[in-house]
Amino acid sequence: MNLQQLSRLSDQHSYCCSESNYYSNDCFHEFDSFDEYLNEWNDADLDYNMLFRWDLKQDDEGIFYLQLFFILQRKGIFMCEQVNNIQESDVNKILEYLKPRKEYIKNLWNN
Repeated sequence: MNLQQLSRLSDQHSYCCSESNYYSNDCFHEFDSFDEYLNEWNDADLDYNMLFRWDLKQDDEGIFYLQLFFILQRKGIFMCEQVNNIQESDVNKILEYLKPRKEYIKNLWNN
């Protein structure tokens, strides 16, 4: 899978998701690379930090960026993490990161 294919997977949402939070000015964070993001978030607890959506987009210059949307369930906080400068070499890492979070959501609804 490449960046274009991964981007098409996230294009299938029927509605946009806000990057802001009506109740907090502290809900949007940016990272310069996926590795930088993983250094901070890879081991985050899935119960406390529930990823419910992700969007892979391109800016006006054709550079990909990844938006990850979370609900911090214990505190009821909505949060968007944006990872800039997504590269082809990040695709497998992104898929690996998303897999257990997808399973978490599926199990949440199937139990």
